[in-house]
Amino acid sequence: MLCGRSISPWRLKASSVYQAGDFFPGMTTRLNRGVVLVNESSAESHSVLYSTSKLSWPLKISYGAPAFGVQSISLMIAVYGGDYYVLLGAGVSMLSFFTAWARSFDVITDPLMAWVSDQTRSKHGRRRPYLLLGAPFYAAFLVLLFTPPRGLSGAGLALWFCAFYTLFYLADTVSNIPYEALGPELASDHDERNRLFF
Repeated sequence: MLCGRSISPWRLKASSVYQAGDFFPGMTTRLNRGVVLVNESSAESHSVLYSTSKLSWPLKISYGAPAFGVQSISLMIAVYGGDYYVLLGAGVSMLSFFTAWARSFDVITDPLMAWVSDQTRSKHGRRRPYLLLGAPFYAAFLVLLFTPPRGLSGAGLALWFCAFYTLFYLADTVSNIPYEALGPELASDHDERNRLFF
């Protein structure tokens, strides 16, 4: 009974140390000196409803550090990408259209990637395989976005921009959507999640 209600199939566990892998297969985060409410109704996965454990500072920093690089790259593309292609000779109206088209493509790919990531079951967890899969493509498409071949002009430049801008943000979707979903899985406590993200 918890607050006058039966919590079955939830079971209250208290211990000095838990591994998150005890509850989330494939995760290695330590849950130190916490009280954990665990759903044990499913043999293949357990979910933590509440935990009083705290995340370590090294874990918080290692989770947050990649966001700095990703946001810096996105800012660089937003500020300089269009101007760079205009200087090369692409039309502003075509670049604007292709930018809007490529970003509206995210309306389909972002929820789809979230669903795929949620359904994934692997020994490395649900999120990590996509972080590793998306990162090389993310870097390659960024380089290709800013290195169009010589001899392209006008419409050719705009099409190059459209192709690699779209592919860059598709790679961003593959790696960034699971990355953002990983944070709430690291911290099962509401207050600890807020400390992780803000």
